[in-house]
This record gives sequence, structure tokens and C-alpha cells, in this order.
Amino acid sequence: MLNKIIKGKILALYELNWTIKDIADHLNTPKSTIGDFLRKFKKYGTIDRIPGSGRPKKLQKTDVEILLHLVECDPKKSSNTLRNEINHLTGKSVFRKTIGNYLNSNFLFGRVCQRKPLLSKKNIIKRYELSKILIRMNNDAWKTIIFSDEASFQIFLLKKGNTVIEKKVHVMN
Repeated sequence: MLNKIIKGKILALYELNWTIKDIADHLNTPKSTIGDFLRKFKKYGTIDRIPGSGRPKKLQKTDVEILLHLVECDPKKSSNTLRNEINHLTGKSVFRKTIGNYLNSNFLFGRVCQRKPLLSKKNIIKRYELSKILIRMNNDAWKTIIFSDEASFQIFLLKKGNTVIEKKVHVMN
């Protein structure tokens, strides 16, 4: 990769009738790189990067707008679901990772929701008050109690939270 300074030096030395081999030795750059650069300069007349070179984007601006609208409507959709909808709406085949890259470039990132306990503060207090009463009971009283609903209960609803796509706020200093 040549920067503009080296490109300018190559052109200056070439206009002074230096050979490609001499320029390559002087600038410690491969001969093929010098030759490629000079051929492109003769063909296009510029030292800048030719527009349109490089891989074209998979999704156009309108496709990205559709993607962002889908995320705004339902931020809980997975990238696989979004991929299927984009494939259906635009007819373009994209990968799940490509969808994630487009969302990240628009400052939308997937986050896992925090797990919340199923017991509310009110229920925790009631259970605590009941346990204080039961702890003071003697053994004879415990023998008279019939536990009819010996069932386990979940403290947390899920082991893993739901993934949500949310906008990351950028603060400029």
C-alpha cells in the first residue's frame, strides 16, 4: 500500500527518466508495485484510489433503512429472523453476521436483558414474616402441620435473559 508521498516520489523520479528498477531500489519498494502504480496513473491520470474499486456493499441504503425499521418495530428479533425478513423483502441473500455488522455500523448492539427475580418485594416480606413465626414453633407444633403443597418454585424465570437490540449513545468530547 503506497501513501500519497511515496506515490509523488515515484512520479517525480519517473519523470526524471529513472527506470522502474532504479526507483524500486531507491524507495525499497517491489518493482511490480511501482509498475502497477505507473500503469494505473497512465490509464486514469490520478494518484488517488479509483472509485468503485473494492468489494461493493451487499445492502444498499434503502435496504439498510428497511433493516433499521424492522429493528425499531421489534428490537427482540434475532439476526436470523431479520436475515430471513430481509431476504424475503429485498430478494438479497445475506448472512446472519452481515446483518449484525450493518446493525453495529449504525450503533445498534445486541444486549442480554438483566434477570429479574420472580418474587416481588412484597412477597419476600411475607415469606420472611411467615418464617419468623415458624421458627419460634416447638417440635410438637411442627408435627401437627400438614404441608400439602410441597412444590419447588423458581427464583428466576430463565437461566439466560432475552437478547434485545438497542442503540448505543455516542458522546463526543
